[in-house]
Amino acid sequence: MAKRSKSPMDQGEAPELKPKTPEADDNGQLVLLDTADPKHKPIITCARAARRIGKERSEVQDRETKKREELIEAMHTANLTHFKFGDIEVRLKPGTEKVSIKTASGNGGEDEGED
Repeated sequence: MAKRSKSPMDQGEAPELKPKTPEADDNGQLVLLDTADPKHKPIITCARAARRIGKERSEVQDRETKKREELIEAMHTANLTHFKFGDIEVRLKPGTEKVSIKTASGNGGEDEGED
């Protein structure tokens, strides 16, 4: 039986640690950015802003979805499938729990949102 050589850990020595280097993604781009590098600061700033805006958009979408659900429930309670009020027109889509809300714009066009 061959004798196994002892590792540094077996001999009570600490293993040699290599300095941590940035890892590259699939395209060979560095994953870690240097915050002191003036060329990297705009990247970090834009990434943080995009993340913040995405979170804000998600929160607004959640609020919109909740209001649309409340609108659908109120329309069911009132036995309405369609109504107009000022420049707003709302329709419940038949066979679904979705609502179409159209707003007449100043140029005669319509903005539509659906849930």
